[in-house]
This record gives sequence, C-alpha cells and structure tokens, in this order.
Amino acid sequence: MKSIILLGVYLLSFVSIYMMMSLVPLVFSDTSYVEILRNNNWTIMYSLFFGWWMSIFPAREYYLLNQSYLDRVF
Repeated sequence: MKSIILLGVYLLSFVSIYMMMSLVPLVFSDTSYVEILRNNNWTIMYSLFFGWWMSIFPAREYYLLNQSYLDRVF
C-alpha cells in the first residue's frame, strides 16, 4: 500500500508543481490560466525539463519516512 502511495505522491506533486509554475506567466501576460495549461509547448517543456526531477523531492521525503518498509518491499 505504501508503494502505491509513493507513486501517488510523485504524480500529485508532478501535477501540483505544473499548476503552480503555470501561474508565473499570468503576471507577465494577459492570457488566461486555462490557455497556459493547455499550451502544448509549455506542457512538453515542463515534462521533459522540470517536472520529472522536481517531483522526486516530495517522493523522496515520503520514501525516507517509510524507508524500512519500502526496502523490504523493493
């Protein structure tokens, strides 16, 4: 169960950080938040360069809290 939660923490942090970083262009432009979220270039750039490694940090914290259990499972 904790391994599924670990995956959930990773995915939830991936989406949450994407949404938070998508707020930054609202300060500099007059486009809507939905347009920024649907922008394919931004989604691909986030997924390739930022999202996969920024989501590791919250997942690593969860892993360290449950390391003894997860070491036995994996």
